[in-house]
Amino acid sequence: MNKLFETFSKSSKEEWIQLLNKELKGANFDDSLLKKDEIEELTYPSFFHNEDINQKDEIPGNFPYKRGFLAEENDWSIVGEILVSDEKQANKKALDLLMKGNTSLHFEFQKAENIDLSSLFEGIEFQYITVYFTTNNNHLLNQLNTFFKDIPFKEIFFNLNPLAENTKLSAENLLDFQKGLIRNFNVDSYSMQQAGANCSQEIAFALNLGHDYLIQQIQLGRNVDDALVNLHFTFGVGSSYLFEIAKLRAFRLLWAKIARSYKPEHKCNETVQITSKIGFLNKSLQDPYTNLLRQTTEVMSAVLGGANHIINQAYDKDSTTGSSEIAERMATNISLILKEESYLEKVLDAVGGSYAIETLTENLADKAWKLFQEIEAKGNINSLIEEINNTASKRINLYQEKKKTLIGITKFPNPEKSDLTWKENKATHFGLKQIIIEKEILTTL
Repeated sequence: MNKLFETFSKSSKEEWIQLLNKELKGANFDDSLLKKDEIEELTYPSFFHNEDINQKDEIPGNFPYKRGFLAEENDWSIVGEILVSDEKQANKKALDLLMKGNTSLHFEFQKAENIDLSSLFEGIEFQYITVYFTTNNNHLLNQLNTFFKDIPFKEIFFNLNPLAENTKLSAENLLDFQKGLIRNFNVDSYSMQQAGANCSQEIAFALNLGHDYLIQQIQLGRNVDDALVNLHFTFGVGSSYLFEIAKLRAFRLLWAKIARSYKPEHKCNETVQITSKIGFLNKSLQDPYTNLLRQTTEVMSAVLGGANHIINQAYDKDSTTGSSEIAERMATNISLILKEESYLEKVLDAVGGSYAIETLTENLADKAWKLFQEIEAKGNINSLIEEINNTASKRINLYQEKKKTLIGITKFPNPEKSDLTWKENKATHFGLKQIIIEKEILTTL
């Protein structure tokens, strides 16, 4: 095979450009072959050459972890979500999700008092699954602390905030178990993506808040290694397929750069746990079939980008009626098909070496790092919040002015009308609001 390639002469980038100019037959090169993404604010060619990238012999599982930290497979956990208001009903749903192929569970508590954890967790073998808990109630956290001190478990993620007054004690001495791995503090950049942020803004936000969380823990007395282990990151996923793949790769290498600067004793703590969460920014209640396509490409972006855990929310979860059974089932099945039929979990960094992906990764990393440095220099995140608001407005305007297309709404509308409506916009961090493109468009049609 090597001899076969030796028979072909290598073409330089300049030779490619000369050939492209010939094929364009007088058309402007930049207008025809340079693409400008208005949301990401990046210009890139529609063709790539190996001269465009700073190719290094990077191996998956090694610093700077752009190619991921796994060294044998690219598996990810499929996270099923449970809203806890009634313990027995929540337990029944949790067991049902596990039977349907979910390999991880996320319990979101709608109440925090008088929770019967034995009833809620009956029959769940936590030593085999990753589990998420969303609550900031210290009483419930203490209950969970007591419960899990007596049983083995694999990995527990909490969505705590070390900067909040009511969880500072948690940062100091809560949930230090010996039976499994605990990650207390979630850096939620998913909310930024749902508020309209582009990829570089989302990365910069995660770097800034993650760094704040790291410093806060160290100031409270934790050593660097424990403080790094305590963190996990949640990213949103958009429909810009290549950019979303590059986003996770860029973030990993930048976070590894920050982590290494603190000189952890164990090099494995330079790595990071990433949960990708499929949201509602571009989803339509009027066209459920197209949503399946959007969710599939978004899960693929997360997988190929190297997400460790994926929460594919039912597309109608944020409707006034809540998640339908079929939408929940399809959300799980997408990951199952990508694993069991497409075998995406078998190949490490399948996109590694792609000129397009490598170039976009470097471009996003450079832009996000500059943005992160600006935030750190200013000492606050206000300028980033303003930029995210501007990007959100730009997204909406592009659709309203029909410069971008939302299939099923602005083009090829579904003739079968749905009576479903979206809930009121959720508040996210720092005064931002979740946006749903369909909702914004429907008000102008």
